[in-house]
Amino acid sequence: MYVIEFPQTNGRAVVEINDEVAQKIRDAMVFKYEQYIMSIDFTDISSHIPYIYTMEKERIMNKKGYQYA
Repeated sequence: MYVIEFPQTNGRAVVEINDEVAQKIRDAMVFKYEQYIMSIDFTDISSHIPYIYTMEKERIMNKKGYQYA
C-alpha cells in the first residue's frame, strides 16, 4: 500500500490522472467492495443485514457465474 500526501492549495488537493489510471482505481474500488459484500455472513439470522446487501451478493455471484443459494 502506498500513502501519498499532496500539497494543498486553498484547502484543496487537486490531482490529475489519465483515463488508464482512473480505470485501475475504479476497478480496485469495485474489487474491494465486492470482497466486502462476499465476506458478510448471510447465514447469521441474528444480524440485521439490509436487503440491499443480499441483492448485491446475488448480483456479484451471477456476474461471476456462481449459483446463488
